[in-house]
Amino acid sequence: MKEKRIWTKTLALTLALILAVCGFSGCTKEKEEAARISVVCAGFAEYDWVKNIAKDVEGVKVTYLGENGVDMHSYQPGAEDVAALKAANLIVYAGGASQEWLDEIAAERDAESGKISVNLLWVIGENALEEEIVEGMQADEEEAGSLETDEHTWLSLGNAVISCKEINRALDLLDADHAAEYDANCAAYVDELQALDMEFVDAMEGANKHTMVFGDRFPFRYMMEDYDLQYFAAFPGCSADSEASFETIVFLADKCDKLNLPAVIELENSTGSIAKAVAENAKGSPKVLTMNSMQSVKKADIEGGATYLSIMEGNLETVKEALDYQAPEL
Repeated sequence: MKEKRIWTKTLALTLALILAVCGFSGCTKEKEEAARISVVCAGFAEYDWVKNIAKDVEGVKVTYLGENGVDMHSYQPGAEDVAALKAANLIVYAGGASQEWLDEIAAERDAESGKISVNLLWVIGENALEEEIVEGMQADEEEAGSLETDEHTWLSLGNAVISCKEINRALDLLDADHAAEYDANCAAYVDELQALDMEFVDAMEGANKHTMVFGDRFPFRYMMEDYDLQYFAAFPGCSADSEASFETIVFLADKCDKLNLPAVIELENSTGSIAKAVAENAKGSPKVLTMNSMQSVKKADIEGGATYLSIMEGNLETVKEALDYQAPEL
């Protein structure tokens, strides 16, 4: 019995030592795999794309910097964010004027072996569009005189396909042993993106209107270009303004009336005050509908099931209603 007790104590001590060593050195399989490939995404769209492309590939850790819901135009990185970005194997971000700070980090770290950065604005290349000031849009002299390249590239399903293929290529380079898995996942996801794109195309054929009014900022230029839609809006996409002049509200309300539009659009997390004022000043009393630009998707939204495709599907339904879509008779 004494020998048994000694053996038991020895075994317990040995197990404790093993657990202690694993705890400090990360020798468990899970910890080794968690550290194998690290991806940090600045925005929600790219985060969800990476999650789909790396789906079921063990050891790929994907981090989303914007999970607290801070808009990309006002995001301020903390020390932990910067450290994570510098250490990651892959970083993916929208690019543009709002994320020049990320360009600096990318340039500094990409010289290191095993590190790649994907700037979505650079990825789409010639497909990039410049912001524009359309009739009735409220913009100060500085905005009108120094228009930036529109950074909201992810709101085009065509751009999403191009971006996903580039993310796929980067993951293949970083993790060649799992390239076949990334390729298969990306191909399946691209099929879903292209199928939804065709739903938008079909919706345009059944639309009675081809103009939309935004009582808000306007980040949807890529979507409007994809489906040959016209638009009027209160502010450019990256404007810091939140209060529209009476003249702007009256102009947008007048457009709703002249074009007999059934709706005016506001963005997610907007106060809705401008869109509501436009609707109230329009004689036709258009509805106020919401479109989601994915600039402030929170962790809670993701946990509730929000995905890039689900949000774009919701935008499609809003576009249909705003354009007075009529389903074809069977």
